[in-house]
Amino acid sequence: VVLDVVVSVVVVEVVVLDVVVSVVVDSAGNVVEAYIRAQGTTTSDTNLRNNALSAARKTKFKPDPTRMTQSGTISYKYTVK
Repeated sequence: VVLDVVVSVVVVEVVVLDVVVSVVVDSAGNVVEAYIRAQGTTTSDTNLRNNALSAARKTKFKPDPTRMTQSGTISYKYTVK
């Protein structure tokens, strides 16, 4: 008796892509400037970059009337399977 065995192996690769957005926030907590920061961004995908910019522009921070503006970065991580 001869048995044929077929084994299927599915490999799923998970990739994490980062988009780093630099932001400037006014004293009311509103994002007034947002742009992609090359350092730390690991994808050139336009859709992911635009999604991150859109999300950053909608972000609201705690108001700080003692400061005219503040700056920093927001990192967005996208997991692709």
